[in-house]
Amino acid sequence: EVIKNLRTMYTATLKFSRKPYWTLKSSLEEMSLDNTEVSGNGVEIYNPYPTTACPIIRFHLKTDPHSTLATVKIKMSISSSYDGVYSTKDYSNLGINFLYTHNILDFDIENQRVVVYSPSGEIYKYVDALVPKPIGPGATKIQAEINKDIDYISIIPKWRCL
Repeated sequence: EVIKNLRTMYTATLKFSRKPYWTLKSSLEEMSLDNTEVSGNGVEIYNPYPTTACPIIRFHLKTDPHSTLATVKIKMSISSSYDGVYSTKDYSNLGINFLYTHNILDFDIENQRVVVYSPSGEIYKYVDALVPKPIGPGATKIQAEINKDIDYISIIPKWRCL
């Protein structure tokens, strides 16, 4: 039996500012939102956990194989609680270019980025756009303007469990 004694050279105390969490496995699945409800009064989703969630709001764009480049206008509104305050925030982009082969647009709240990519996952570009804040516990309403360039909208909730 060999015993090694190592000298301690440095010690440190670490403090973490974030609470540990796990993402609920079933909330990693993409859920389609009803176009009529989204463009009308909005779709209400419910965060069942007492912590914020950072979902991905995904726009599936219509494509024309005869066109190489298209532009889409995105307008959406999210009503949710964040840090205990319930508010509504509007998000609008006047024109986002995309290729017909890269027709998915993600508003990724956790990574604070907007990405245009293909169904196979190949990234076309990152978009300079305002990204929504994390959504709080309880009910959240998502509304969006469905125009001729948007096929449908989906969400990957990514509920966080403590």
